Amino acid sequence: YYAAKRKVVDLLGEGGVAVLNSDDAILREWSAPAGSATWRYSTRAEPQGDGVWCVDDRVFFRHGGDEGELGRTDALPLRGPHDLSNALAANAHHHLAELLARDAAPVDFVPSAGDGRG
Repeated sequence: YYAAKRKVVDLLGEGGVAVLNSDDAILREWSAPAGSATWRYSTRAEPQGDGVWCVDDRVFFRHGGDEGELGRTDALPLRGPHDLSNALAANAHHHLAELLARDAAPVDFVPSAGDGRG
């Protein structure tokens, strides 16, 4: 499991972004390769660096000098704690895409095994 995740992170190129779960002790120690960025998300605590996290029922983000509240967890149709983690990961990806589009920065997407590119 971790070997497969590590391979995906290691495949990131210049300008790529790894979105990692800081609630996982192993993933918390990882970072993206040089030239790439790391975003973290957590249901339990504010992560170091850029990312998305919860405090009580509120969701926050940080990216560089930008920081703010994104919304409330009680607005999400969650059935369990893992749903919240998945929602934060999706929110991190979405918010990151918006920030990158605003800054017009290129994004390096890691190709899946089935798309003929890798």
